Amino acid sequence: MAQNLSPYKLQPPKNLSALHKTSVELGYPDFYPPKPGQDEDLMTEQHVQQGFSGALFVDAESFSAQDMILDEIRDPKGLGNLGEFMTDIMKRKHEINTFEESSPYTVPQIVWVPVEDRDEWLRRLAGNSPLKELAENVPRVVEGTHLLELVTQHRVPLARATWFTKIVGINLINSRTGHQETSHNATQEYTKNWNSTFHTFIKNQSREYDPDNILLAKWQFDDGLLDQRILRSTLENLDQADHLNTVIWLWFVQQFLEEFQHIVCECEVITIAGNTLDTPKPKARYCRQDVEEYATSTPDMFVFPVCWNTYKDLLRCVFVEDNSLKTDTVIPKNTKRQMERYYELIRARNEVFDKEKPDMIGKRNAQELQQSRIIEILDKVGFHTDYQKIAAEYFRIDSKFPMLEREVSTHIYWLCYWAVTKYRAGDYRVYSVSTILDIWKSSVTNAEERLQRQTTIQNSLMDFLDIYPLGCNGICEEDVAGLFGELIRNGHFSHQRYLQRLVARGDVLHERRVTEDTSDEKEYESMVMMIKDKLPYLFSRTEKLDSPTVDNPVSDMHLALNFHSETTEFMQNVTKFCQIKVIQTWLLPQVKTFVQNTPIGPHNWHNPTQPGSSLLNARQLSTIVKVIELAKDYNSLLDLLLWVLENSTEKCLFQSIIDTLKRHEVVWDAMGKSEQVLDALMKKNDQLRDMRQTETCIVKYLINFTHDYVNAKKGKLEQDLQSQMKSQLSQAVSHHYTRFEGYNSMKQFLSRVRASNIESRLFQSDGDGIYKIFESYINIIIQYSHNYADENYTEGRIVIGIFGDLLVDICDRTTDELDFVFEKWIKCLSHVDEDNIFGNENILLLYFFVMLVVRHLVCMKIIIEHLCDKNLKILVEKLSNQRQMDPKEVIECKNLVKLLRLLLLQDGDNLSIQLPLCTTEIQVLKSHCETLSHHNDFIVIASTIFQKLAIIECLIDSKDQLIDVLIQLRIDFSKIEWFRQLCVINSETVYDRFVKGKRLLSNKEVEKRILNIVQTALGDDVAKSSQTASVYIKYLRTILSQISLWNIQKNRIEFWLCMDQIMLIDSTIPRSSSTSTIKDEDDIIANFGEFPKNESLKNAVIDWLWEELILKGEIDCGFLSNMIKGIMEDVSIELFEKGLCILKKCTELISDIEEIFRSLLLTLSVDKKINFCDALLSQIKKIQDDFPYDSSSIKFGFESHDNVYVSSIISRVKLLVLGAHVLTSRVTEVITQTNPAIVRQIPEYALIEKLFVTLVNLLCDPRIHQNGGGFAHFDLILDLVSFLLDEMGKNARAVIVAELKNHKIDNIIPAIWSNRIKRVLPLIFVQETIGEGEKKHKIDPWKMIEGLGEDDDLTSSPNDLSWYNSKVYPRPNKRLKRVNVNNSNSTII
Repeated sequence: MAQNLSPYKLQPPKNLSALHKTSVELGYPDFYPPKPGQDEDLMTEQHVQQGFSGALFVDAESFSAQDMILDEIRDPKGLGNLGEFMTDIMKRKHEINTFEESSPYTVPQIVWVPVEDRDEWLRRLAGNSPLKELAENVPRVVEGTHLLELVTQHRVPLARATWFTKIVGINLINSRTGHQETSHNATQEYTKNWNSTFHTFIKNQSREYDPDNILLAKWQFDDGLLDQRILRSTLENLDQADHLNTVIWLWFVQQFLEEFQHIVCECEVITIAGNTLDTPKPKARYCRQDVEEYATSTPDMFVFPVCWNTYKDLLRCVFVEDNSLKTDTVIPKNTKRQMERYYELIRARNEVFDKEKPDMIGKRNAQELQQSRIIEILDKVGFHTDYQKIAAEYFRIDSKFPMLEREVSTHIYWLCYWAVTKYRAGDYRVYSVSTILDIWKSSVTNAEERLQRQTTIQNSLMDFLDIYPLGCNGICEEDVAGLFGELIRNGHFSHQRYLQRLVARGDVLHERRVTEDTSDEKEYESMVMMIKDKLPYLFSRTEKLDSPTVDNPVSDMHLALNFHSETTEFMQNVTKFCQIKVIQTWLLPQVKTFVQNTPIGPHNWHNPTQPGSSLLNARQLSTIVKVIELAKDYNSLLDLLLWVLENSTEKCLFQSIIDTLKRHEVVWDAMGKSEQVLDALMKKNDQLRDMRQTETCIVKYLINFTHDYVNAKKGKLEQDLQSQMKSQLSQAVSHHYTRFEGYNSMKQFLSRVRASNIESRLFQSDGDGIYKIFESYINIIIQYSHNYADENYTEGRIVIGIFGDLLVDICDRTTDELDFVFEKWIKCLSHVDEDNIFGNENILLLYFFVMLVVRHLVCMKIIIEHLCDKNLKILVEKLSNQRQMDPKEVIECKNLVKLLRLLLLQDGDNLSIQLPLCTTEIQVLKSHCETLSHHNDFIVIASTIFQKLAIIECLIDSKDQLIDVLIQLRIDFSKIEWFRQLCVINSETVYDRFVKGKRLLSNKEVEKRILNIVQTALGDDVAKSSQTASVYIKYLRTILSQISLWNIQKNRIEFWLCMDQIMLIDSTIPRSSSTSTIKDEDDIIANFGEFPKNESLKNAVIDWLWEELILKGEIDCGFLSNMIKGIMEDVSIELFEKGLCILKKCTELISDIEEIFRSLLLTLSVDKKINFCDALLSQIKKIQDDFPYDSSSIKFGFESHDNVYVSSIISRVKLLVLGAHVLTSRVTEVITQTNPAIVRQIPEYALIEKLFVTLVNLLCDPRIHQNGGGFAHFDLILDLVSFLLDEMGKNARAVIVAELKNHKIDNIIPAIWSNRIKRVLPLIFVQETIGEGEKKHKIDPWKMIEGLGEDDDLTSSPNDLSWYNSKVYPRPNKRLKRVNVNNSNSTII
């Protein structure tokens, strides 16, 4: 049965209060109830058929009021009227908010009363007794802290307590005035004492946390009983307070917030707040609140460049990051955004005056900021990288705001670009991409979300290939192929889906290939044959082997040598497909079948090689590693190394395996295989320990490896190392002696070898003993080499190798390597002609030094620094003293060059050496060079070496054959791979060490040769071209047009090198008459042609940079400033002088031109900077004369010529900022050290006086401030004035301010900014009058701002807030009510 529906009754909204309690008709806010008879309820035919639609207020709206307002605002006259209207409002507010002085009253007299009557009087004071009655008998028995304690004890209201304090104080002042002091002095003295008394009272009461004490202090400060001394004392106590006392002192500071904003000690508040962020949370939280209130109420006080660099991190923490302090208060988004805006405003205004202004490249817009963040994160990837942390930071894995899909795609794109760009180096990057993507994909556990991320990766990678298909657009094809091969291998990219996409778009036709390309097959067969030629015993087995093959030192020497250059080039240039096919489908399977398959029987039971063990020897393993490294197939390389490590007990293989693993550590990290490597090494070490065959190289590598897994077992590893050091040496020594006996040329030295002190059963690792052994071996090698006649050095290499094995066995028993012993031997080395060991051709001795490095006995850096550099220094000193080298010294120089070629270039095939190094030796030496290249001290040593070689090249006879040797070394060094990679990764350090650090040389030809090394390494070919202005301009245009955030460092160095070369082109070297002229080498060999004496080359290039590039806006001034920053001083001077000419010639300047001058001024002298300021002031004066001010024009708005005037003036003011630091420091120094009577005669003083007058006049210029519309220009000039006054110090500032008062300055400042002018620049106002009657006196406004009186003492009263146009704010809540004066209970205030 259907129920009757109840009629709908309109109910008021729930949880919503009515607008008025009694007036119900007002309804509820934002709620409009229906009314009876309204149009919506009328059931007309039209409403039923068409529905109700409200009628428009205007039937046909033909125009918008917005257009009327917009046109009025755009009209300069209307804008001027609006400015005048706002100025009039500010003037009226100023009149309303001005305080009026209160009328004086008769001061009651104090009388002596008993203690009981005093306490009764205080109880009446705390009650409701009228003050008129209490004033009749004010007790005199209390004063000082006792008075404050009694007032607090009786809980006297604040107003009555202040009244009582005033009466007591005035009576004491009057009593002292009648005796020996004037009224003013007595008031000063009492105020000072009362401040000290109140400070002591507050300090004693701070632990009780009584708010009434603070309110009493505030009340008495407002009434003039306390002055700024109490504020300074409060800051001192706040700085020293512990976490218990901090709350009361911080509350005190908050109560006096407005007063702190108007005195100099405001900076102390910021200082203390900054120092308390690391203290307990309550103190830090309150300090943070103070800083927030200061910055939001008075941002100007934070425009203080002197303190900005110290406290900018504090402000960023408070306003932006919000991480250091966790509070329960949730800051609204709008408030947080406003705080961030305040911080950016303060930061921008401060950094204008920062001498070391941070580079804004990469931070100017959101896109640059994102890209620079990406580059910064990816460039952290390198040795021992935490990839979990990198991936979390890169993709914001742990953030509450995950990335959107578009943002993820952008990050994946830049990740791939980083892996293949030529502006970064390192084969590990390809594997880093796969690892980072894998971490990001695996950071979610949900299978559906993980699948979605895989789809995002696939789509992003396909988009990347659309931009860089197979290495187009400046990306190497092989790099892209290697990257995507690794991504396919790890399941991040589907090649099949990519082909389907290309087919669907019509980019690829789906058709069967008609003919097969045989080029890959031919390359495959050729590469296989090359490998077989180097590994004959591996692929042509004629008999079953029980142990690794022992190479014949003579007949198999060609197998140990490195591949020919043609073979190496062929293997590198074959397709990636061919390389992978050869290695993975043929080479590695063949290697893994090359094992011991003969069962153990009576004929081979003594063979240590077990069935299934690898039969590779060290030479074969090094050759295979070389092939795989050429193909950059590091997955196969790691597979090979771990397999050989597990399946071999051949002692000679372990050092080669460790060297290779160490050489590619960064790749194993990028692949995520470091722990796998450590596990394999630990397992092998345990196996060898059980066999009592511990290998020292494995143990040392594990000990030096920082990993939690290794650290847990470090004790056991150190025990293994100690056991190896205590092992017997006699058997190893005897074995090496037996090897010596096989060579007839060594038999005569066997007795001397055996005489070495190593025949004991347990070798004692005594330093002196090792030194004697080392010295003895070198002497034997020197004498042996004199009798050696084999041009191929076959036997000599073997003998040196035996000495190396012998030294390795000795050093395995010591705690240190031979570095100290080698340094000691070098120090004892004689350079007398007959004793100079390098005075004769001795290739074997050089090979011995190479062997020390290859066997890890002596660091390469030690040999280069203490042997090569020391001997070259002696030769340079002799040549510098106008003496030529004798024949033995020429041979010594050649020997040192040969040693450098062997160590740095691994170039034993050179015609001057003819001692080719084997593959293993080259690999170890390259590994040493790549490791040392990451250390700045090694770069310094290398640059010093080549500087000395360049000096020798310039100073020796032009016909000497040594010149060709030196030239060839310089050219080959600049082309070596590890040095070229160093120039890409760390180009600025290379430039600083090689070029910039050598510009102190007077020999320009030496500079040219050093410059050429870096130019060639960076691939700079401009030096090979004809030296004309058009060539250099074209080259510079190419550099500057290709600038991006990825290559800005490299392009900057190339720009510097080009400008350095231009400066050196016309240079000549003064030569003494006793030395021959310097010979310029062949163009092709030295990359330096004969420089034509074109005097206009330098000027033409610099003119083009300024007039065509900068002034026409063809380049971003920010980027060009970044390029110029740090350039050589001589280049800066030339660019600066041309820039000055541009400033004089041009009125309007391009935006941000000051950034270019900022970079140029960095390296210039102080005098040039001061002259720069003088020139700018003269230009401002000229602009003011050319554009005179017409007062009538302001009524009709600003004309176009006014815009030109403002633009020209402001651009010069921005440039003046650059010299402000130097000018203020020079003036301060001059005024401090000079007699004040003659200070006006000093040019710097006159200059800064002229500067202040000019700036103050500009502040008053209506065209600058535009009646409030030109706030940016006004802020800049005002900040500059404030900065100059702050930087000069009190004494210098006092002199300047005194002089400025003599100048007539028109005060035409908008009322809206008048209080800001008074705060930072009160010098344009008359002196203030303080006090009445005898106390009436004047005080300088600037001293008033600084809190100083006439005698440099603190003022006796607080700052008059009306002087700052302050608003009236309410007093504390506990105040007396005013009643009718006719009432007997009237109150006296």
